Amino acid sequence: DTLSFGIYMSGEKLVIDCNGSVAADRAVRKLYTEKMAEGGDIALGPDISVSGRWSSDTATPIDPDADIRVMSYNILTEKWGGTDTAPRAEMLGAMLDAYSPDIVGIQEVCSIWVKYLPVYCPGYAHVCLVRPDGGENYSTVLYKKDKYELVDSGVVMYSMTANLFCRNMGWVVLRDRTTGKKVALISTHWDFDNSENNREEYRRVQAREITAQVKQIAEKYGCPVFTTGDYNARHDSASIDYFRSINDMWCSKFDAAKYLNDYGSASSLGTLPSSGGGVIDFVFGTKDIKPLVNFI
Repeated sequence: DTLSFGIYMSGEKLVIDCNGSVAADRAVRKLYTEKMAEGGDIALGPDISVSGRWSSDTATPIDPDADIRVMSYNILTEKWGGTDTAPRAEMLGAMLDAYSPDIVGIQEVCSIWVKYLPVYCPGYAHVCLVRPDGGENYSTVLYKKDKYELVDSGVVMYSMTANLFCRNMGWVVLRDRTTGKKVALISTHWDFDNSENNREEYRRVQAREITAQVKQIAEKYGCPVFTTGDYNARHDSASIDYFRSINDMWCSKFDAAKYLNDYGSASSLGTLPSSGGGVIDFVFGTKDIKPLVNFI
């Protein structure tokens, strides 16, 4: 288990038994809380023993009225200038462990991440890995294997994009193993503006095409549909206004019954998003479901 840890004595040595820095940090914090918080000296004897799992004291409770928890997560692949995958894969595993989402739309998943995800996300199945042209797919989906079975999945390329690598839609239709109810999710990643180009025209095309994809899936499978993704446009942008104007979906940023914080959705590794920051990552859903809690 990549997120479990233990601390014990081996002879005269104190051993921290874990698989990475995230679990090691949690282990040391628990050692302090249980053995050292009252101050003074402690004896490092054979009775020193601490064990646990990263999320044991950090897990976020599920709203009692909620049937499903959905997450959008852009991992920033190292192939595009992100930092090394290995330490961040453990962070992703810890994030899933803490929030326990049922379905996760992930963006920028390259072949390196495909190797790490089964190790650090063992309770999840990973689908939508290959584009129609055989290339790598950067918009993929994780879902809880014990809760859902896969009904159908696919990848749809956008007709207008400045970057073939990740401007696409990875979609799944899942069936709840207990209730038999189906649910669908589309993970996507839109074009972004840079100093030379305004990609609003691209995003408008992408908005129309993902709206059509939502409608097609909803009609074919008769189920609610979520869309998650890095839309590369702020919540107060013309692109998001346009997308909201042409679909009949809610957005958790605007329509959730409860908000846990007001953070932005993008920050550098090792830093927290600032309060009130711009959101570019969203969860949308069809009107046959309703958003109860928005975490950002």
